[in-house]
Amino acid sequence: MASAEDDEMIYLGPVTFDEPIPVSAIPEEHGALQAASHVITIIYSGSGETRSLRGVDAVNEDDGWAWSAIWDTIHHTLETLARRHGRTLHTAATFASDGRGHGVLVVDAGNRLHDCQEDEDPEVHRTRTCSCYSWNPPSVEITEHERVPVPHAVPAGPFIDHIVTCADHGEVVCATSEHAAYFRREAHIVAEHTPRPLPLGPRPAAEALPARVLEQINEAAQELRRARGYDGGGAISYRDAARERTRRAEAELSESDLNDTVAALLQLCVELRAELSQ
Repeated sequence: MASAEDDEMIYLGPVTFDEPIPVSAIPEEHGALQAASHVITIIYSGSGETRSLRGVDAVNEDDGWAWSAIWDTIHHTLETLARRHGRTLHTAATFASDGRGHGVLVVDAGNRLHDCQEDEDPEVHRTRTCSCYSWNPPSVEITEHERVPVPHAVPAGPFIDHIVTCADHGEVVCATSEHAAYFRREAHIVAEHTPRPLPLGPRPAAEALPARVLEQINEAAQELRRARGYDGGGAISYRDAARERTRRAEAELSESDLNDTVAALLQLCVELRAELSQ
């Protein structure tokens, strides 16, 4: 149901839990809601160490407008809290959007929040027969990774959600389809658990390059530094020397005992490191 990030929206009305959640048990999620205090009012019960989160409400009709991405974060946080702490969400909120007009906020039986436009039937969203989660992620080759188990199915009212958790990063995604969960799992493995051979700075590149290759690159960098002291044609000889050093580095690399994939990656390291060294 996420809308475009350039779409401004406002929600008026409460989204609450059937039973409050102790604030002391949810520091990260509570912080995320506090960061959005310019568009919502956080509703509490109790005080001090016994204070609990009851839900959120809009600030007011004038100040509650925000990018849809901010509202998506708020709703995702509430959904996550309900799932992890066994609560049920309730809402009587309405919304207005620059891009999608007006409507009501609907919570389905699996504690997902849906934007239901004024010409739609809310029951379609309550039963998840809507198109809110109908995106089709591209096919991926599933990579085994011991730190990120395969998705596991969890009951969500009459529905089944698919959760991916990571031993290092916690919950990665809670998706409505198994296919989407596998796609997000693969994306997480690539982003967070795959070694990056490409240099993120001089040191990673230096560690990846063979010593003879690195020596030539450093010599090329010295020639380029010498070239800075001359204007116009006076720098040509030093730049030519730097190019020759780079060609030698490439030749050394091609003679190294590396497979084609590693050689291609290190070839890029050579080029990038030469640029970084100028």
